[in-house]
Amino acid sequence: MGLGIMIDIKTIMPVIVLIYGWLIFYMMRKKQRSIGYILCFSIFFIYLLSVAHYTLFPIRLFQHNDLIKDGVDWKNGLNFIPFRELTYSYLNSVQGWGNVLIAIPFGFGLPFISNVDLKSVIWKGFLFSISIEFLQFLENIFYLSGYVARRVDINDVILNALGVLLGYCLFCILSWLYIKSIPPNEKAKGVWDHIHKVLIRENSRSILHGLVLIMR
Repeated sequence: MGLGIMIDIKTIMPVIVLIYGWLIFYMMRKKQRSIGYILCFSIFFIYLLSVAHYTLFPIRLFQHNDLIKDGVDWKNGLNFIPFRELTYSYLNSVQGWGNVLIAIPFGFGLPFISNVDLKSVIWKGFLFSISIEFLQFLENIFYLSGYVARRVDINDVILNALGVLLGYCLFCILSWLYIKSIPPNEKAKGVWDHIHKVLIRENSRSILHGLVLIMR
């Protein structure tokens, strides 16, 4: 089997750096974002890169014919039926709890770069997870995955959504603890000003408030 051309995050790092630099320039010059916001955005950007590294890369080019000859069938790893094969052994595996853990930072970090509530966090979390599964699906169809074939499973989306929910709950707990720990009308300066404003934001004050919103 030919090796093809392997592309990973390091290969496209110059392009990533250019995109990141343009985004920072745009946010600072056009959106007048604070240094605190830029810091939070940068951390979230690195997190997204890490997710892409573990879920989408490496990508292997020019190996389509070799894989077909070896009998690799991209349809073998598909599951579009929710909860099928979602067994205890799967949930207790690296694949199972890994799908939950990998999404926790999304639910925790998104409020620091976007004004969201529980409804929008879960919706964006679903969109984030479905986008990953769809890109993995495309990799399988066109035989681009560096791991021969990736499993595309609706259960991964469900577990990712659970991770996003847990992450947002952790954020709400942090927000509640922070508000309890500071004097009324506390002011912040510098980098901390943005983080302070996010943590005291009205729709971030409690998990209970978020649950009420989603049940309306």
